[in-house]
Amino acid sequence: MAASTSSGWRFAASIESDIALPSHVRAHDAEATTMETAVGDRWLAYALRDDDASLVQTAAMPCMLGVEDSGHIVLPAPHPSREGAWSLVGDGAATLCAMLLSMDRGRSAPFVRGWKKRTSVLDSHRDRWHAQSEVFASVADLAMAALNADGFVSQQRRIAGEADLLLVHATKGEHVVSLGVRNSGTQAKTSVSVRLSPGLEAGPYEDLLDRVVQKLTMVLTDD
Repeated sequence: MAASTSSGWRFAASIESDIALPSHVRAHDAEATTMETAVGDRWLAYALRDDDASLVQTAAMPCMLGVEDSGHIVLPAPHPSREGAWSLVGDGAATLCAMLLSMDRGRSAPFVRGWKKRTSVLDSHRDRWHAQSEVFASVADLAMAALNADGFVSQQRRIAGEADLLLVHATKGEHVVSLGVRNSGTQAKTSVSVRLSPGLEAGPYEDLLDRVVQKLTMVLTDD
């Protein structure tokens, strides 16, 4: 089945994915639309569809791909009984097969990875972390002040699907730093991650991560 070529790719990556992925995609397809989403297949699929329709309607395979840092991907699959209809499904095994085939045929394009570190605040009272809380505002201020002092221009970003996700995005020339804080959906923990674009030294940002985790631990685990 041939892929549609009427427009650029729609590419979605969760906030835990490598921060260098969107620019890598745009380097290969100038018309590509790239998006950051909340964590989970459903949010990747929601962003890729661009509306509330449960299926994508097109004769050829739609150029859509969603990725998680776990290696899970969301991609179109033809509807079993409806002509020209496509659903979006998640599959981890497809990632491995596609990569192996690409390497075997010499098509594996070089990808310069960024850097990421994730730390969890264990035994967190997750109800204390929300967008209206004092700790939410103080962590945002701490992160943006540290990044601005280092010459970055920082801002908070809103991500559809996670109202209580804190995402601080900072840029300085071609360099990008992202700090995210979110509650786990299944465990008593709150996850904190820092992502860096290639070429940035991790040291100062690991220190920022430690400071954020220390502040969160004091508030979210205190009985």
